[in-house]
Amino acid sequence: MPYKSEHIKLPAHLDKRRRLTKDQVAAIKLLKEEGYSYRQLAAMFGCSKWSIQNIIHPQIHKAAKKRSTAYWTEKKREYRKRKQALYKSGQLYEKTNKRKRTGKN
Repeated sequence: MPYKSEHIKLPAHLDKRRRLTKDQVAAIKLLKEEGYSYRQLAAMFGCSKWSIQNIIHPQIHKAAKKRSTAYWTEKKREYRKRKQALYKSGQLYEKTNKRKRTGKN
């Protein structure tokens, strides 16, 4: 049986999967040209040094890592458990004005 929190979208401040906006990416490129280090930029934008390096020098289409189904199942399970814990602790709320989902398109 799925968790009640399954269909609730995580707010940006609780989502550990860090996303940078287009403005932030542009700022990173500009600041790097001004002489800031990868480590300084990572601290300023709250992401990893590798993320900054990847923005400045993007990787050329590297073959995707093949991972087993068991690996992805475990990752999904961890994500769902974290969301459920946030929901139970009161940090994640269900929107009440949204229509209920139906099987019809």
